[in-house]
Amino acid sequence: FKLRKGMGLEFSSLNASDVFDYLVGDGKNVSFTREESNLPSKLTVNLDEKELRRRLVKTFRTSKLYLEEKGANILFLALGFLKWKENDSDENYYRAPLILVPVEINKQENVDRYFITYSDEEIRYNISLITKLQTEFGINIEKDEDDDIKNINRYFRYVDDQIAHSSFSSWEVETTSGALDFFSYAKFLMYKDLDLSLWLDKKNKFNSPLMKKLFITNFDDKENKDIDINAI
Repeated sequence: FKLRKGMGLEFSSLNASDVFDYLVGDGKNVSFTREESNLPSKLTVNLDEKELRRRLVKTFRTSKLYLEEKGANILFLALGFLKWKENDSDENYYRAPLILVPVEINKQENVDRYFITYSDEEIRYNISLITKLQTEFGINIEKDEDDDIKNINRYFRYVDDQIAHSSFSSWEVETTSGALDFFSYAKFLMYKDLDLSLWLDKKNKFNSPLMKKLFITNFDDKENKDIDINAI
């Protein structure tokens, strides 16, 4: 994980679960400070005043512009990170967020102060990380999509447990860091939807009634013999 140039913020010394409960559960505003803070209402940023303001202004403007032009919100507060590396002999670690909370950034009237609020949209697990760990390392940190994310500590413990049962002893779950940044899964989700293995059963038949109607029966009761699954 790396912040975009000139945008977004990283936070230290936070309690991810407390911030989640305050922002999502209580529906409260969260602001930013350069001073050391353990309060869920104020996230500590290790930047000078000028750089903090520059990043906040650009994040605010970019968020509003994207919402106006695309009609979608891609600003998220990332809570909890997986610190990992390709193998234990590597010197460099990678970091990837675990929980992504959709937020809106706003500015107080007549005051040069910014804050974020929960946007009431779907809270996400990091599907890109989940897929990478499954395909490249055989580690499953996926939870049921219908399982509401209400207790992120439970998910952090689940990820930690999955790692503990793997051969990667140097990996760890960070619950005291977070980040505000833009995340978009549009291309990944499109790629995932085009993966036929997700739509076919063990007999190479469509396991989705809708997909079967679309490609096989042409939405009537007659099967289209001209369709070759392997050619799609």
